[in-house]
Amino acid sequence: MTLLCPEIVSVCQGELSAVVDRGVARLVAGDHPEFDLGVQLALFTNALAAAEPEWAGDAGRRLAAAHPGDRALRELVESGGGSAQPCWPGV
Repeated sequence: MTLLCPEIVSVCQGELSAVVDRGVARLVAGDHPEFDLGVQLALFTNALAAAEPEWAGDAGRRLAAAHPGDRALRELVESGGGSAQPCWPGV
């Protein structure tokens, strides 16, 4: 389940993917802000998965490699509606 309405995702698709890309780069650089950036990026990635599955798969793998925190990793894995199988191979 996504926290963003499909209508919002479709209108903001480019902006959301750019935010995820910048956020992952921030985590890779070792910049971990006081808020849970990893969870926010995981939720945005999950919201974009239906519209941009290839990009979302790549983003999920990059986010997981950036050590976003346990909760973010759980969001990536559980984004398949509670499926026991991760949505992003290698996560």
